[in-house]
Amino acid sequence: MENSIENASLMQILSEITDFRNPNQITYTVAEVLIVVIIGVIAGMKNSLHIGEFAKANKLWFQTKLGLENVPSHDTIDRILTFISYNELEAAFAIWLDDIFKNKHIRKRLKIDGKKIDKNSRNTTTIVRAFLSGLNQVKGAVRIHEYQNEITTIPKLIKKLYIKGYLVSIDAIGTQSDIANLILKQEANYLLPVKKNQKLLYEDLQLYAETEIEDGLKNKNCTVFETYNEGHGRLEKRKCYAFNNIDWIKEFHPKWSHIKSFCLLVSTGQEKNKKAVKTYRVFISNLLLNASEFIYEIRDHWSIENQLHWPLNQSFSENKIFSKSSNFVINFSCILTTALTLIYNLKSNNLSFNLQKLKLSWNLDLILECLYLKV
Repeated sequence: MENSIENASLMQILSEITDFRNPNQITYTVAEVLIVVIIGVIAGMKNSLHIGEFAKANKLWFQTKLGLENVPSHDTIDRILTFISYNELEAAFAIWLDDIFKNKHIRKRLKIDGKKIDKNSRNTTTIVRAFLSGLNQVKGAVRIHEYQNEITTIPKLIKKLYIKGYLVSIDAIGTQSDIANLILKQEANYLLPVKKNQKLLYEDLQLYAETEIEDGLKNKNCTVFETYNEGHGRLEKRKCYAFNNIDWIKEFHPKWSHIKSFCLLVSTGQEKNKKAVKTYRVFISNLLLNASEFIYEIRDHWSIENQLHWPLNQSFSENKIFSKSSNFVINFSCILTTALTLIYNLKSNNLSFNLQKLKLSWNLDLILECLYLKV
């Protein structure tokens, strides 16, 4: 598939996906089937059976607007999503979305996290995604294969992405020196939590921070920042201590010699009529970050939960996908994330995500507009 197809329609780009079927027995092209699927998903359909019935009910609209002679059945949809290449489908959507968003200026912040996407299936499929919160876009994803885990899969994802200039944040499982070095090799930066999977580093950083705090923070290279949040009967206070005079790390932890700053984040949460609970977390970065920057970036990392994982489950029922084919699951999931990106980026009158999605389901012409680069 071409690396760039400027100003091409989604139908044109999807037509580049390899068709595995006998050319003499094709009623619908792969592109036509995929367009029907994504329109069905945006309209609120949750599986291939629903999409097939939706297409049948709106047959005249599909014939008039898309020029289809007929509409695919759910069996045809199942077969297409089971056998087409996930890499080609992902690349097609990426090319199209990158062309749409090419003039948008956003902060280069990439969040990486894993998620189980078909909890009801016999063999649960887990996928690691890279999420660009500024556009609510999944920039790439890799399935975790059998006998592998996130530690072995994250490097595969990083290698397939262009991340120069980005700040990459990952959960504690990604806090590995090899992963950090790979990020730096790609001319990007990292923000990583340190937990007891890096026991010696964690203990040394926490001891250093606690000692500095007990001494009254006389270190001029230390900054402090506090935030308060109250809501739903819960008060949460976060106090961040950031340090950047840490040359001693090079001597005691040579694998982490590129660390330029770290922070100790003390969070105190208290619910009504309950005792306060205090937690301590440590984060590292190869950038010189102050305390307020650390807190902002740490909180921003969780947008992958609030803006991706949660709506995928609540609005698209991704966690209820059921298929015997893992390829079907990851292909359908790729369509769901594309639909989510489109809905988030539609110009609207300050409508919530769910209201915008509901509004689209009432008017298929609006869906067609956003699929023809009018987002």
